[in-house]
Amino acid sequence: MRVIAESGKMPCALCMTAALFVGCVLSSDASAASLRSPDRAYTANQVRNKMGVHYQVRNVKGRSVVLTTRAQFPSWNTVKAGKYDRASTKFAAAYHYSHDGAYTWVGVWSLSDAEFIGAVRLDGQWTVRIPDSVFEDVER
Repeated sequence: MRVIAESGKMPCALCMTAALFVGCVLSSDASAASLRSPDRAYTANQVRNKMGVHYQVRNVKGRSVVLTTRAQFPSWNTVKAGKYDRASTKFAAAYHYSHDGAYTWVGVWSLSDAEFIGAVRLDGQWTVRIPDSVFEDVER
């Protein structure tokens, strides 16, 4: 596992199409379910927009949108999994890529201000299980 910074490098269209197809085939139905934070204050649901399918996190009380996740690159992608940290202060979303070998990119966002904190790249694997360690591996 390695922490990565934002990259301006765009993968080729053929690789992205292949990754999208394989990602959709391997995607777990469990990852599409509504996710509730450990403190029950937030709920995350998958939503479709012009850039693909992403998690939209909402405050349960006011139903206001807290944040919408995004993929590593500004191209269409489908989120594969989502997870809250134990303190309900961060949310992570996983996306699959294959242009640079199979890997899962996991972005982490702050729930207090919707800021992107950072990302972890899980090399050599496509997974729908986000390890708890990603929350410690990214820093503000």
